[in-house]
Amino acid sequence: MRRLIVLDCGVEGFAEAFSRDHLAICRVAREGRGAILLMRRAASDGVSLGRFHRRPPGDSPLARRLSGGRAVAIGPGILSLTAVFPSADWLALTGPTPGPDQMLNRALRPLLSALRAVGADAFYGGRDLVTWEGGPIAVASFTVLPDGVVVVEAEVALSTPFDRCTALLAQWDPQGLVLHDASVFAATPPLERRLAPSAARDWPALIAEHAESTFGCEASVNRPPKMMGGEAASARAFSALQEERSAVRQGWVAAAAFDMLGVVEAAALLERGRIAALEISGDLIATYASITEIEDECVGQPPSRAAAERALLRVLSRPGRFVLGARDLAGLIARLA
Repeated sequence: MRRLIVLDCGVEGFAEAFSRDHLAICRVAREGRGAILLMRRAASDGVSLGRFHRRPPGDSPLARRLSGGRAVAIGPGILSLTAVFPSADWLALTGPTPGPDQMLNRALRPLLSALRAVGADAFYGGRDLVTWEGGPIAVASFTVLPDGVVVVEAEVALSTPFDRCTALLAQWDPQGLVLHDASVFAATPPLERRLAPSAARDWPALIAEHAESTFGCEASVNRPPKMMGGEAASARAFSALQEERSAVRQGWVAAAAFDMLGVVEAAALLERGRIAALEISGDLIATYASITEIEDECVGQPPSRAAAERALLRVLSRPGRFVLGARDLAGLIARLA
């Protein structure tokens, strides 16, 4: 019998949550059968950044996650979910293995069913937003790790509106390093302001119940076990993750464009009309290898559409490589000339 363990983690800080996710990933990869869903609320207001956002240096409530996608508010009034599946095949159910453009459609089904059960006619339109009456109530992203483990991350606006993100970025990112389309979340009330009054909802139990029918699995809700090892390694990994991308360096050129999930930016150091170094950032859903390999393939090439298209073709034809959210990445790179 397929199993899903739902871990009700309560309130956790950024680094603690990452450590617990890290251990869950290791367990799922090791066992290769069951899936784990971790549910929590952040101890204080903050912003969850996608893997490919630039981030100001130093300590702040801006925490980069493993998957890509938009910057989104987190905090006591927002329910955070991290689902870890052993492979894309686990989400296939009785059909074919989902491709990258189908992954969220499959992974979000228990959440959609749970939202509908409490009176929110939730709709997933195929990108990264779950909406109700046209406004976003959840934001999701995912990545696939090198060993095939799928990590899906989502935030649900329970009592805090998502437009809180804009105020937090203004306070903690005055340089505007984090690319953010504030219009998407403007004036969208959270769930609890629109649902009928009721007793406190048990979200872990609700989602576990609907996971059993939508995933065809046995689901149970547990408190997370005490972390007994691996915290030091995951703390180092968390710190390294936060430092991956910072401000565009002096002497580099940059170009940005609004795209499918928000804003995408390309920045490069040019030498003698060719790309000496390239960074792609912003609201993208992709594997980390896909972005770094595209950046590497463009080095030594002119910033032209033809050269960028050849680089993209070489990378995206490799197994496990994908980039979602950028309709014309080659055109964006060409604007660096």
